[in-house]
Amino acid sequence: MKYEIVSKFLGRINSVNIYHESVYYSVLDILFKIKSRYGEVYDDSFISSLSSELDNKFLEEFSMDYFLEECLEIIENSSDFVEVKKYLNSALLLSFVI
Repeated sequence: MKYEIVSKFLGRINSVNIYHESVYYSVLDILFKIKSRYGEVYDDSFISSLSSELDNKFLEEFSMDYFLEECLEIIENSSDFVEVKKYLNSALLLSFVI
């Protein structure tokens, strides 16, 4: 028997390491949308919490595509970043400081 790990994904956004490729691109999509709408209003703590929770959801039965689509729509239609944080708090059971 021959087995090996050919490559392992490691992405980084600012100082936050992300180990699943789909989580990395989902977080990146969300951050780009937030940045285009409100500027760079997030910090590494926000990025870390978001990526960590999506990483946990990645292991469960969780539709990343559905979540991402809904999240991008919320960002587009929200009046400020606080609304986005409220949505993420409820959708992912996070505790971002609002």
